[in-house]
Amino acid sequence: MTQLVWFRSDLRIHDHAALSRACQRGEPVVALACICPNQSQVDGESPARQSLWRRGLTALRSNLERCHIPLKIIVADEYASLPDKILSLCEALDVTHIHFHHRYEWHERRLAHAVKKLAQTHELLTIGYHDQVIHPPGSLTTLRDDYYSVFTPFKRAWYRELTPDAWQTWPAPAPQSKTDITADPIPDPWFPTAARYDELWPAGEDTAQQRLAEFVEDHLDDYGSERDFPALDGTSQLSPYLNVGLLSVRQCLEAISLHQGGHLPDTKTGAGSWVNELIWREFYRHVLVGFPQVSQGEPFKQRYGTLPWRNDPDEFQRWCDGRTGYPLIDAAMTQLNQTGWMHNRLRMVTAMFLCKHLLIDWRLGERYFMSRLVDGDQAANNGGWQWCASTGTDAAPYFRIFNPITQSQRFDPKGEFIRRWLPQLQALDNKQIHEPWKHAVVDYPDPIVDHKAARLRALEFYKG
Repeated sequence: MTQLVWFRSDLRIHDHAALSRACQRGEPVVALACICPNQSQVDGESPARQSLWRRGLTALRSNLERCHIPLKIIVADEYASLPDKILSLCEALDVTHIHFHHRYEWHERRLAHAVKKLAQTHELLTIGYHDQVIHPPGSLTTLRDDYYSVFTPFKRAWYRELTPDAWQTWPAPAPQSKTDITADPIPDPWFPTAARYDELWPAGEDTAQQRLAEFVEDHLDDYGSERDFPALDGTSQLSPYLNVGLLSVRQCLEAISLHQGGHLPDTKTGAGSWVNELIWREFYRHVLVGFPQVSQGEPFKQRYGTLPWRNDPDEFQRWCDGRTGYPLIDAAMTQLNQTGWMHNRLRMVTAMFLCKHLLIDWRLGERYFMSRLVDGDQAANNGGWQWCASTGTDAAPYFRIFNPITQSQRFDPKGEFIRRWLPQLQALDNKQIHEPWKHAVVDYPDPIVDHKAARLRALEFYKG
C-alpha cells in the first residue's frame, strides 16, 4: 500500500502539500521525478533552467534520503509515453495513491489528465493539489463567471478572497521507516552545460530560503523605489527558485507577513509592490487555464492574429546578440545571454523594442527568452511578451512605445548598468553613453533603426 508523490516543478520537502498529505496517509512513501529531454527541447527550455532543475533534483534526492523516502526516476522520449511508464512503476511498487501538484501549461495539464485517466482504469487514486497559486484557477471569476482578463480587478478579487490561513505552510515530513525500495541515480545532463550557472544560481532549498531571507531583510522595504533601476540590487531574483519549486509562493508571503508583523502590507509600500508581482505571477497562471490559446502560439486579442510582421532575420539576430546600437537594449541582452537572467524593467524594454521598433513577431522573442532564461516560465513570459506587443490581456495600448534612449536616461542615468555589460562604452561620460552614435566609439554599431521613424512605422502597422 504505497503512496507515490510525483515531483514536477516543486523540488522541495518543506511546504509541499502533496508530500505532506501522502505521508499522513501512511507508509511507505516513494517519490518520483520524470525527465523528458525531447519535451524540454519542444518547449525551448534553456540550459540554464534545466541546469537549475537538475541540480535542484539532486538536492531533493538528498533531502528525501534523510526522510528515508527513495526517489525514482523515469526517463521518457516524449510525454505521450509517460502515463504508461508511471503506471508500470505503480504496479511494481504496489501504489494505491498518486499525489502531485498541478501545473497549468497546456501540455502539462494534458499529461496530468492522461495519468489520471489511466490510473482510474487500474483503480488507482490520483490526488492533485494547487501549489503554485493561492487561489486555484477558476476560483476567481467576474460577475459573468468568466476568467479575469484585466489585472486590477483580479487583484481586488485576490485580496477579497484571501483567508487568514492562505499562506500557511506545510511542515517537512518526519523520517519514515526504512524501505527496501532503492533510490535511482540522477541521470547525466541531457543539455549543454555551463559551469557559470552553478555559481550564479546555486540549487537547494537552503539556498532559496537564504536568498529569500536576505531579500526580505535587506531590500524588501526599498523594493518599490529601487526595482526599476537595473544597476541596483533592488529586485529579489527569486523567480528561478519559484520556477522550479525550490521555493513556494506561500513561503514568500509568510516571510513578508512576518516582516510586517503578521499581515500583508499596504499595496503602496515597497513590500506591497513585491506582493503585487507575486499576484501578477498568479494572474498569468489563471490566464493560461482560462484562455488556453495563449499557450498554443495564439494572441489573446484575436484581431492581432494576422499582423504582417516584418521578421527580418538579420535584425532579429542583432537583437538576440545585443548589437542593436541602443546601449540599454544591448546591455540587457548581453546580461541575458551571459547569465540566464534579465532585470524585469529591461524585459519590457527589450521586448517592446523587438515588436514595435523592428516589427518582429513577439512569438520569436518569446521563444528566444525561453531558450535563455533560467526562470523561463511560460505563463509569465507569454503574458509579458503579449503585454509588450499589445496583443494580450491587460496589454499596453499599441501606441505605447518605449523610447530606448529616454528609458536608458531615466533608469540607468549614470550608465552604470550599461558599462557593466558593454565595456567598450566605458570611456563615454554619463550623458554620452546613452547615445554613443553621436561620438566616436570603436567596435559599437550604429542604431539599427531610428526611434522616431520606427515609432511612426509601428503606429501605421498596428492601425492596419
